[in-house]
Amino acid sequence: MIWQEHGLNTLLYAVGVQGAGVFFCAAVSFGLTLGLGRVLGVSEFGQYVATLNLATLALIVMEFGWPRRVYKERIVSGWQTPELLTQAARHIVLATLLGMVWAWHFQEDVALCAAMACMGAVALMNLASDHMRGAGRFALEALWQSAGRVVSAIAIGLTVWTFGLATPTAVFTAWGVGLCIVLLCGRHWLAAPWRRTTESTLANYRQVLPFVLLAGSVAWLVKGDMVLLSRLPNVEPNDLSMYAACTRLTEMGLLVFAPLNNVLLREFGQSPTTNGMPKLAFKLLAGTALLGVLAVYAASVLGSPLIGLLFGSEFTTAGSLLPWVLFALPFAAANGVMIQLLTAQGHEGAVALIMLLAGLALWAGLTWSVPQWGLTAAAVSVAMAQVFALICALIFCFWRARYPRATWQSTTKW
Repeated sequence: MIWQEHGLNTLLYAVGVQGAGVFFCAAVSFGLTLGLGRVLGVSEFGQYVATLNLATLALIVMEFGWPRRVYKERIVSGWQTPELLTQAARHIVLATLLGMVWAWHFQEDVALCAAMACMGAVALMNLASDHMRGAGRFALEALWQSAGRVVSAIAIGLTVWTFGLATPTAVFTAWGVGLCIVLLCGRHWLAAPWRRTTESTLANYRQVLPFVLLAGSVAWLVKGDMVLLSRLPNVEPNDLSMYAACTRLTEMGLLVFAPLNNVLLREFGQSPTTNGMPKLAFKLLAGTALLGVLAVYAASVLGSPLIGLLFGSEFTTAGSLLPWVLFALPFAAANGVMIQLLTAQGHEGAVALIMLLAGLALWAGLTWSVPQWGLTAAAVSVAMAQVFALICALIFCFWRARYPRATWQSTTKW
């Protein structure tokens, strides 16, 4: 069992240092979000979040699964050569430039162009992070992400509150500049994109494709609702800002589970269990579901005063919407556990397909229901998409354990 092989202390230490880093970053991000909500107001905050979510979805294409591929390869073979890092960095740089050209020339959106550049820096930060995690340097990775968050927050604070440039474009520009400063300090965890490589780039692209589909589908399930709502003609800017404030709390809730997910891929990957669901996964599913349910209950009791306290009196009416938006939280957290388990067992293709189908269900449900029932229907659509993904993942896991055919076995030896 995983607990005997690695020891409970090892797992708790890895989760602990990751948790300290994530909670620190979450606190900085949340404080910054509250400040921007008050400065931008209900007229611009919703559009800022919609632009951020769209750029975050573009981040999936910029990364294209390379960070997770580096993480997995480092665990499997103790990989030490920089060729995979070089190919990853090269893809990120080229994809970022294309994203900026698309936003500037075809969308004529300066804020989106700045957000694309910022996400390119985020992608390089994540590439270095997964390199550190694959090497087992969880404490260093937590410090790395914390440094990126602090420096970028200082840059945003100086831009918005010192120089008075309270616009989405200025925020994304300052964010990107702050991350670039940190990247210069940790460049030895990356590789220069212009280096020549001898490994087949096409073969590596085939191996990262499932990770791209998986990351894109998961991001769409969390952030796609804001992107869709910002493009529906019957959603007013003020209503969009109210919904955006609620989604910020949902994403903060998901960050609580991020330290565990960061460690689980390595832990499940080194477990001798190759079929079904280990006891650790059962315990984690129950724990994440319980914490999510408690969060929804707290929102139903404290919704309006909490939103008003955090974002200002202009956002108080969003309190009645908060429990509906948070309804997806326990299912999204449970899906995080299932994704790490199935990926560790070499079934990233299957779980990517499941999440892709759930993403399509979200698009269909939201675009059909919102014109008739409003933003509450959008929140319910998000929750139902997460429920669909969880049920399908559980069915696949138990079905594969019940009928372990050779074609379903893991294709990757951890």
